[in-house]
Amino acid sequence: MKIKRGIVIAVIVTAVLITGGVMFCCYKIGYNQGNKTGYTLARKETLHNPSYKELKEFLAKDKTNFNRYIKGKYVCLEFARDLNNNAEKQGIRAGVVFLKTKESPNGEVSGHFINCFQTDKGLIYIEPQNDKEVRVELNKSYLQLNNFTDLDTDKTSSWKILSIEIFW
Repeated sequence: MKIKRGIVIAVIVTAVLITGGVMFCCYKIGYNQGNKTGYTLARKETLHNPSYKELKEFLAKDKTNFNRYIKGKYVCLEFARDLNNNAEKQGIRAGVVFLKTKESPNGEVSGHFINCFQTDKGLIYIEPQNDKEVRVELNKSYLQLNNFTDLDTDKTSSWKILSIEIFW
């Protein structure tokens, strides 16, 4: 995932996630889609924070994690978007989280998208590609923190988390 420095991902009241500068694994899919059509998120008038039990029940029923990872077409942003949309269709408030893992001297930023939910057990982060509850800590490797070897990702990167941005 690559984002041009200075472009902010924002959830607009009209429920469109603008992803102006997003590029996936050196592809310009996010950039093109963000600038042409945007990303539409499901929105209900009333969303609620789920209990931890309700979150687990929702994840057990949701099938986003069974979608196929397609490099350059259906990657972490699409997984996070779809899990967010499915939660919100059920009235559950969900966040999309961007984990910045790299920034080059020319301003290109790399990272990974996941989801989060505010529950009675606190803020819970979910990896939408496998529905696992994950840990995120600044200056720690996302892959190592969560013992991931099964994610379809670029494993050549250290995946050290430089910043965490949540979009509700």
